[in-house]
Amino acid sequence: MTRNVVLYLDDDLVNKSKELGFNLSKTFENHLKTLINTFSTINSQNNNNSETLGSPGEIRTPVRGSRALHD
Repeated sequence: MTRNVVLYLDDDLVNKSKELGFNLSKTFENHLKTLINTFSTINSQNNNNSETLGSPGEIRTPVRGSRALHD
């Protein structure tokens, strides 16, 4: 099942992606799966250790002019 979402991206980034023939939906979906798998592995390892590692909130990148800014 798929779901529609709204993403705000830099115009130059979208244009360059189109020029290179990227399917933005598939590209984002594949990268998000990779991030989730990586974070799940790190989180699992973290639970086996007593050290605290980064959370998804710490890997978000603030984008100027976006409502998606995180502290």
